[in-house]
Amino acid sequence: LKVENTSLQNLNALVQIDSSVITYGGQTIKLDSTRAFAFVRNDSTFIDVVSPFIDAQLNSTVYYTQMEAFIQQIINQFMPPAMAANMLNDNKMKHPEAIGNAQNTQNTEGSNGNKSTQNVPNTEGSLNANILIKPNPAYGAFVKDLKFETPIEINGNITTANIDSVVNIKLNVPSLTMGSLHVSPTRGTVLGKNDSLLVNIVTDTLQASSFLLYDARIDGSFSKNHVTAQILTHDINKKNQYALTVFAVPNNEKGYDISLGKDLLLNKTKWLVNENNQVKTSPEGFNVQNFVISNEQQSIKANNETASINSPILVNVSNFKLNTISTLMDEKTFSVDGVMNADLKVSDLKNTIPTLDGQIKVDSIIFQNTSIGNLDM
Repeated sequence: LKVENTSLQNLNALVQIDSSVITYGGQTIKLDSTRAFAFVRNDSTFIDVVSPFIDAQLNSTVYYTQMEAFIQQIINQFMPPAMAANMLNDNKMKHPEAIGNAQNTQNTEGSNGNKSTQNVPNTEGSLNANILIKPNPAYGAFVKDLKFETPIEINGNITTANIDSVVNIKLNVPSLTMGSLHVSPTRGTVLGKNDSLLVNIVTDTLQASSFLLYDARIDGSFSKNHVTAQILTHDINKKNQYALTVFAVPNNEKGYDISLGKDLLLNKTKWLVNENNQVKTSPEGFNVQNFVISNEQQSIKANNETASINSPILVNVSNFKLNTISTLMDEKTFSVDGVMNADLKVSDLKNTIPTLDGQIKVDSIIFQNTSIGNLDM
């Protein structure tokens, strides 16, 4: 440990660990040397870390004592007011002086016409980070069977100088395996504009046991009181196979009102969606109303019996073709077809295993290209 200066304007410190041993879960992990160097030049803070797990380079025009508060300011710019306030209060308990110096709030007119508290950054600056997560067999001790052979790259920049690009983060995962889960090249971006946070993730293939997705894409936006997520997957020939859009808005129950968008594609076939569908969530549970999706003679319906949270759910499935969802599986290891009809009542939702009453019928079952017959229970 070598610290020549700890002042904000003249920071100069070096930490080096020649070797270390970590004991975790009954395993002993030996690590090579780790080195961290921090210094300030021309009012910019530089931090450089080289370790067996991660190499990181960070530079910022914000002093190191202000970085946490600076990041919190940026987060508050995109989060719903209540959520931002909760995070701010949590951090106040940990670092009251840092947050207190950085906090600046103003009243703004919300999209619903109500007054809301919006956290506005008042510390000008920027923070740039380049992070390389390196392959290491020790990961398997912390996350079972986690491994990758090519480094994972994360490059990010957050700034208050440009409202069109407040946050700009890029992620590149060449490949990753965790047990039966295998993710091929995956790329992600997070872009913050004004008060909107835009997220895009694309993976070439994602496989978990027999579950297989090609060219899967997630596009999301997070802006104060609204969350939108669009999911699109393709078949092996790059044709659109599954697509859905989900919307979520914070409610008065300390949860979200979630609805399914009209653009629903299941196994390359468009389905109609009841535009009044809604799932209301709260810390106590959830309530489903007007959930209806249909395609010609096929339909799936779900409603809670009452508007009360966790009241019994009534589910009706009519002439549903199993290959509508079974094509998500790898046909080499799993294929099933048939027609399902069901009338169910799901109750005791607070229990670990809810109570299920009703009838399920599956006709003309074909499993792995072999006719099985019918199922009635």
